[in-house]
Amino acid sequence: MPEVLPIVISLSVTPNTEAVRQAVKLELADLIDREGMPDTLANTEVWLIYLSHIRQAISLAPGLKDYTLHAPVANIEVYPGWFPMLRDIVFDGVGPENPEPPEGPEPDGGERFQYGSSDVGKVEDLGL
Repeated sequence: MPEVLPIVISLSVTPNTEAVRQAVKLELADLIDREGMPDTLANTEVWLIYLSHIRQAISLAPGLKDYTLHAPVANIEVYPGWFPMLRDIVFDGVGPENPEPPEGPEPDGGERFQYGSSDVGKVEDLGL
């Protein structure tokens, strides 16, 4: 069974309405469903959720005029044995919807995880 890799996306949107926020959430959830896992769980290579695809998914949200993506800042690397899950989307001016960290072991033995190709840090550093 794969381990969960929690993905947190932080951004601001214009207009900052509930309808636009919901549309962005749906587009990002669809992206993670489509690209979050390789064709087989037996994959032995790192695969990427590309930052450009995250930006594209946000741009597809109906009603969105503009946005600023704060995080992630690089492609998300997903290692064999990990299952990426959209844990939270944080909009400027709107608190996180799921402030409690997920239950279970942390990625990479509970010490560190790879969030983007240049960002390595403890889960606590992300405010999860």
